[in-house]
Amino acid sequence: MNPPSAGISAIPGGIALLLLAVFTFLYHRTRNAYIRAWQFAWAAYALSRITLIAYFGGYASPWIELASNLGFVVMTVLVFRSTRIVRRDERWRRTDTALLIAGSLWSAYDVLARSVPARWGELHLNGYVVQHAPLEVGAAPLLAIAGIRFWKHARDAESLGFRVLALALWFWVPLLLLTDRHQFFQRIGIWGHVLGPIPQMMLGMAMIMVVYESMALEERSRSRYLAFLNNVSRRAISASDASAMLEEISREIRSNFKFDHVGIGIIDYANNTIAMRAEAGCSADLRERTLPVVAGMIGRAAHSGRVIVAQSSSEISGALLPGAASVLCAPIQHGGTTLGVLNVESTRENAFGEQEILTLGTLAGLLAAALHNASVFQGMQQQAITDSLTGVKTRRYFIEALQSEWRRAVRSGRPFSVVMVDLDKFKGVNDSVGHMEGDLVVARAGRLLEEHCRHSNVVARYGGDEFVILMPETALEQSIVLCERLRGWLAGDGRLRQRGVTGSFGIATYPIHAEDPEALLQAADAALYRAKRRGGNSVQAAGMAENAMV
Repeated sequence: MNPPSAGISAIPGGIALLLLAVFTFLYHRTRNAYIRAWQFAWAAYALSRITLIAYFGGYASPWIELASNLGFVVMTVLVFRSTRIVRRDERWRRTDTALLIAGSLWSAYDVLARSVPARWGELHLNGYVVQHAPLEVGAAPLLAIAGIRFWKHARDAESLGFRVLALALWFWVPLLLLTDRHQFFQRIGIWGHVLGPIPQMMLGMAMIMVVYESMALEERSRSRYLAFLNNVSRRAISASDASAMLEEISREIRSNFKFDHVGIGIIDYANNTIAMRAEAGCSADLRERTLPVVAGMIGRAAHSGRVIVAQSSSEISGALLPGAASVLCAPIQHGGTTLGVLNVESTRENAFGEQEILTLGTLAGLLAAALHNASVFQGMQQQAITDSLTGVKTRRYFIEALQSEWRRAVRSGRPFSVVMVDLDKFKGVNDSVGHMEGDLVVARAGRLLEEHCRHSNVVARYGGDEFVILMPETALEQSIVLCERLRGWLAGDGRLRQRGVTGSFGIATYPIHAEDPEALLQAADAALYRAKRRGGNSVQAAGMAENAMV
């Protein structure tokens, strides 16, 4: 039993327990991964000191000494790992596992060398003699490197807390080395424990400084990001020129976040591509570049409707910026439709913190509202009459055109036809491959109807996967022929055929089926219903028998 050594060892043990309690409280308040690492580090160090007290207090067992050594190893590795966590790299790496294994082996050898010095004090390996060195000697370089990394981070972040943290580690390093170098310390093993609490207290004070600096920084960042979102929101709401608004917001993002590249891509459903409409930062030649919707992380974000984040080069696929090490892609969605993607890239790894991810996700929502209001595709006036997904006319425009054509037909006595079109088996597309592919199918169908109708015809999206066509001065026989051609174009298209989608057509003609617009639409809808009951991919006219062939 060595009561003086046990009493002195209790000092760093008590400090470690106190710091463990402090960091447990701080982690409970902040849920910060960096504080979590130090919480576990102090728990391991407290275990190391407590077992050492037991060892000096009369339980001088090699197993207790091994437990003390292992606690010290875990503490050292966690402190070393925390230097990466401050750079937002929270992954457990192979290096950490290797250090734990090496430390555990050294711990076992240290116990053997102290217990049986005659046999294990020196190791003879191929003619070389390896002298026993205490475990602390191996931990010292690791803590010294951790101090260097903390000092560099302190310089980049202008943090006094991290500077004090680095100095505390450097103060601890020579004390650990003296365990082996100074014969007096080797013989009594006390003075290292007397001086030990000094770096521990410095570490505790430094960590508390770091925590409060971090909290103050987060508060300033939160205020800055809220001001940024408020500024962007005001600009987005008041913008009437979509292109100018996107350019201005992309520059605003770059100046506030200091990322290397910011781009805003808009989806062209007709061509199944994403066009980069705004850009700030590096790679200015990306502007107006078009990408396939399925390309890289941008395509994944567009299809999934989720924010996609990659924080290292090994996780990145299809980056726009050469040498990108961090990429964030946030879908820009409005009313269930993906309008585009916000793409932010950096050459630094782990460039996106939790606050940046949340802010950029919120910004994507603001952009969606702004693009909708500013009418990104054809301007405010065109948006009022054109469906943003398919490029055909809107239901409101069609109703106005139908009223106008009805008044003209009443005066002239000439006929006109109304055609209702519904996509067959469309629900299965949404259920099997998702709404993104469903939107592409609807857009393709609208484009085919628009391309293969006469210029005088009005093709409009009536709702969902349903279209309506106004055919001025077109008798029933002519409209049947044209609808049969349109049905063939839909059935023969590669994309629609791949998804098993065809079209059903219902026709009503003024004045033989109805004499007012509302009744004419009802008659066309009833004819469409009969076409659907026939199994789809067919043309039916109002008043025609359900089993009649066209």
